[in-house]
Amino acid sequence: MKHLHKFASVLLALVMAFSLMAPAFAAEGDEPQTATTGSITINNATKDHTYNAYQIFSGELSYEGTAEDGDAVKPVLSNVKWGSAIDESMLQEALGEVIGYDGTMTAADVADILSNGYGINVNGETQTAKIDPNEFAQAISKALKADTDIENLATGKAVNKGSEENPNYVAEMTNIPVGYYLVKDVAATGATGTDADVSLYMLQVVGPAVVVSKVGTPTPDKGVKDVNDSENTATETYDKTADHDIGDIMDYQLKATLPANFSNYKNYKLTFTDTMSKGLTLVTKTSQPGETNGTKNYTEVTDKTTNFNDVITVKVDGREITTGYTVEFKKDGENSVLEITFADVKAEAVGAKDNSVITIDYKALLNENAVVGSAGNKNELVLKYPSNPNVEGDGKPEEGETPPVTVIVFTYKAVVNKTDENKQPLAGAEFTLSKYDGETKTWVPSQTAVLTATEDVENVFTFKGLDDGYYRLEETKTPTGYNTIAPLYFEVEATHDDATGTLTELNIYEMTAILDKDGNVEELQRVADGTLTGSVIWGTPITTETDETNKTEGGNAMDVVNQSGATLPETGGIGTTIFYVVGGLLTVGAVVLLVTKKRMSVDSDK
Repeated sequence: MKHLHKFASVLLALVMAFSLMAPAFAAEGDEPQTATTGSITINNATKDHTYNAYQIFSGELSYEGTAEDGDAVKPVLSNVKWGSAIDESMLQEALGEVIGYDGTMTAADVADILSNGYGINVNGETQTAKIDPNEFAQAISKALKADTDIENLATGKAVNKGSEENPNYVAEMTNIPVGYYLVKDVAATGATGTDADVSLYMLQVVGPAVVVSKVGTPTPDKGVKDVNDSENTATETYDKTADHDIGDIMDYQLKATLPANFSNYKNYKLTFTDTMSKGLTLVTKTSQPGETNGTKNYTEVTDKTTNFNDVITVKVDGREITTGYTVEFKKDGENSVLEITFADVKAEAVGAKDNSVITIDYKALLNENAVVGSAGNKNELVLKYPSNPNVEGDGKPEEGETPPVTVIVFTYKAVVNKTDENKQPLAGAEFTLSKYDGETKTWVPSQTAVLTATEDVENVFTFKGLDDGYYRLEETKTPTGYNTIAPLYFEVEATHDDATGTLTELNIYEMTAILDKDGNVEELQRVADGTLTGSVIWGTPITTETDETNKTEGGNAMDVVNQSGATLPETGGIGTTIFYVVGGLLTVGAVVLLVTKKRMSVDSDK
């Protein structure tokens, strides 16, 4: 009884830390209560999975301890015999592999070994070793009778007793003969991804008992940092959405949080698969945006790259590692795929433990193929992992796959329609777009918002690939016969929602420039009503409520108006005649004045 008592309590403590529902207690001083049947309730069960309970030991179940005296209530199984599901000879063989024992063991013998351990020889001395609970569970699984369709093998199927908003999946098995049971999780037919993950084996003594299914699914996460160059600010966290200029180098991070039962796996293969859309270019860690004298400041990663330590930074719980994984980069149509694989996290990622966090940092360029507008530029992370922790021997677990985690980067545009004062298209202009750099406090000609005329309309210019921030538009070539416009200032303002991964609002506002004594821009102020006036007409501010088309396309158009210059008279026309007439009159007047003065002078001499 003492051994069995310890066996039950120790095993329950060791195996997955599963909780035992408190049964009916004996009053203090009363004889321990006994039961002939019990039940098993599996909480946190996966929808549509089947949970089979196999009787390993039979016996008489009673409970010791009371709530009143503060003692733990303990299930005690006495008169232990082999359960109905056990093939005794197979169990002898399986346990022999675990403890190196080649004799014949009764159910009571096994209970004693489980409770008290077994002797091993260490440097000529006998020491006590304990059977690992998971190894014991695997040995039991190997020793189950081939015919599992027998009366005493209870089977329960998970039923959703909650709502979609608050799911609570529960599998219940009732009227089970008392004993010691192995509970196995069987994935639903056709289940994929995390729905195919199965729990560790569960061991439980019944009367009424509750166990918790612990599925070993890693948690994926991914993010990108956002930067506002004009305000010289950047997010400290990795978020699900951001906006950038075409040509920006962006910081990305992949993350996997290992499951709470990671230590129970014999080996743990983990693969990060990150798929980038055509607007993203993987670059080395030393890359910087832009070009200098026609030379790229970034190095593009290709499938021929050999030293991926120049590309990614891998950390386990904040500690950098440079080995233990392989890296592959390949093209998949228009997309690019970065794949990092740990053949065995347990062997290669030294220090990894339950709930450890593995991070992978890298950089990507927002390239000229970037999608402008609300569709954005997406990339997705998927984790592949072992979905079954109950692998026996040297076998390899089945592979599961997490749902994708999506990150999206937005970029925008400004369209310039060049017109005269009569709103007629006006060709022959050129513009330079500059962005305000909040760090250097200078206007930097945009490397990516390149002015291009459309094939059909020579007065329409598109500046593609703009981040949020402050911009200056200057006319660097003016149509003949027209006055050059003064520099125009505007702000691109965008709001995006991390939770939904959507662009929720996009506005382009006129800015008024306040100059210092040297003519430099000292301050920019947004026009009060948010619309441009004077010689410039902008489209309606783009909001969720007003203009979904422009938000989808990532910008709206503005009319830039040139006023014609003053028209001076030309030779050979009416102007010449006017000059002749006026000139003649002036000449006659001068002669008359001269003659008059002379006469007056003669008269005065007399």
